[in-house]
Amino acid sequence: MSTPFDVISAVPTINTVKTIMVANNYPVLAADYEPLLPLNPHPVLLRAYYIAPGIDLDDGVSVGRTFLDNPTTHLLAPIPPQPPMREMGARIFVWKGKRTVVSPRNSKNLEMREYYCPDRNAGHEWISNSQQGTAGYFLTGYSRANLWHIDRIDVTGYDNSVMLILSLASPSYGFPSLNLQSIPIPLIQAEIKSHYEELKKAIASISSKSVATHARSIAEAVVRHLLEQNGQSYKGEFSKNLTTISELRIKNKAELPWISDLAYHGAQRIRLMHARTHVARAVRVGQSLDSELAASCVEDLKQLLREARLLA
Repeated sequence: MSTPFDVISAVPTINTVKTIMVANNYPVLAADYEPLLPLNPHPVLLRAYYIAPGIDLDDGVSVGRTFLDNPTTHLLAPIPPQPPMREMGARIFVWKGKRTVVSPRNSKNLEMREYYCPDRNAGHEWISNSQQGTAGYFLTGYSRANLWHIDRIDVTGYDNSVMLILSLASPSYGFPSLNLQSIPIPLIQAEIKSHYEELKKAIASISSKSVATHARSIAEAVVRHLLEQNGQSYKGEFSKNLTTISELRIKNKAELPWISDLAYHGAQRIRLMHARTHVARAVRVGQSLDSELAASCVEDLKQLLREARLLA
């Protein structure tokens, strides 16, 4: 014997609803139901701008911020991870149009904005990109833009797209504290601290050239410290100092005890990354420095700082 189920008494959630209606200072409604029902719990909805793969992230962020004030921009509804999943989930709702409803509060007409969650066959760019194996990004936020990388798109049993997303390098949670007491020159300590703080801001604002510039300045100071700490002269130019390390490595016929091959090559990578910020180099290679590539040099820098014992 089947159990009766009252559809009207069911409580819609952002996880399952197909179409939503939004108005300022008013509950989010599930447009799939008649009468219209408020979502419970009230969902977090973020305006989101899609940046396709292949587009320079600096340019994409700059353009995307201008769209976040537009009510027709997509809405991203975050869904916290549930075991065994570890990634943050999300559903994207696309602008459908305006709709007038009668407010149950005062029986007056209320104009609401209507959005729908597309299914896997809807042909939206972020869906087709994912199907082709190329993931893009969603940008949310204003002064401190938040960029979300699409990990994959899973399809629910009721044919709605659920996007599992990962945040790109956001603020400064991945930056360990510095301990610069072993550097004898206070001015160098101050400069490293200053560039380190600016590097955090550059990562948060997705500024590839600033990331590469500040990472290089720190790496150059650390290499100088390591050379002088181990009885070697400092030659003034970053590339020449790295050449000195390379020559010492060859002469030693083994990895140097005060800088590993990994840290050395990481420093070289930071130097080359910074070189890509110059117009002539960018023209030569036919491509500007990509933001995600620039952000990757932070791990090289942390390895260099770690081996120099400059982290707390």
